[in-house]
Amino acid sequence: MQKKNTASSSHGAMAKRGMICLPNNRSKIKDNSMKIIEPTTPIEVSQLVVLLYGQPSVGKTTIAFSAENVLLLDFDKRTYTAPNRQHVAEINSYADLQEIMQQPELIRPYRTIVIDTVGRMLDMIAQHIIQSSPKSRTALGGLSLNGYGDLGSVFQNFLKFLRSQGKDIVMLGHEKTETDTSDTRRYTVDTLGKTALAEIVKSADFIGRMYFNADGKKRFLNFNASDSQLGKNSSDVGEILLPHWSALENFLGDFIEEQKERLGKAMEEEITAQDIVANWKEALLSIANVSALNDAFKEIKALERPLYEQLRRPLADCAKDLGAEYDVQVNEFIGRMASTTEKPKAKATSKRKEVVS
Repeated sequence: MQKKNTASSSHGAMAKRGMICLPNNRSKIKDNSMKIIEPTTPIEVSQLVVLLYGQPSVGKTTIAFSAENVLLLDFDKRTYTAPNRQHVAEINSYADLQEIMQQPELIRPYRTIVIDTVGRMLDMIAQHIIQSSPKSRTALGGLSLNGYGDLGSVFQNFLKFLRSQGKDIVMLGHEKTETDTSDTRRYTVDTLGKTALAEIVKSADFIGRMYFNADGKKRFLNFNASDSQLGKNSSDVGEILLPHWSALENFLGDFIEEQKERLGKAMEEEITAQDIVANWKEALLSIANVSALNDAFKEIKALERPLYEQLRRPLADCAKDLGAEYDVQVNEFIGRMASTTEKPKAKATSKRKEVVS
């Protein structure tokens, strides 16, 4: 991308009061009225942000080019190493980011925007902030506390802009090894300190580390967070054996679409689970004797463990109202009073037949 001559004049306006922001594109971004989504309404997962990190030459850029209809924003200047290169926009200055914001039609044809690398992008934004705002730099020329706040705002605003354009986002990062006081090694993303790393982590839906096995012949992608590596696994993906670059085809694009479906399905299952729990809570209010309580108890115990755990307290409350106690030996409730003793029925209409049918 070519540098715009008007960039320097906009920099001064953006630096007022020490705050550095990307241009206001409300007129160009579709302005939707606020929607309130009911708890029982599934939320469509239409976009994802994926962070992949690893050592140089592990194939991060190559994997990124296997996403759907890619435009790669090249901050690192190493895309020539990717054998499956797609469209690339060379980002040479902060003004190039402004140009994308001011002219969203530049990225309109693409489905996936790749940031290569997110560490270099943050470096570029930080330099712009330091040069533009005295309040955002220290006496030694680094970012001040205010400067790190500005860095996070600019970074998040750019990602928000990309999402407003309906894009999936893939961020690439170099790997850094940290060692704690017990000499435990931990792999993380090389960037401008913990504050910048926190901005990256909170933006990503998935964070995966790419690495070679011991003999260097196989590559893996692992999304699991552990004491030894940074990760974020939103749909129980785990570790993936990566194919050779010649067999990648739409590997990352297929992965992203699959995770959208899995996350959407998980939300639907959660809503169904909430309905089951709510229905049983209402049904328990209408139970009038210990025999009916034991029938309900057997059915509730047959539910998945998380649902059963949510219903333990309502079961205990129902037993208390009936004057019943749980007998471990017979694995059911026993009435302290006559089992035929009934309690007044709740006014709420029972949905028990719906639950157990």
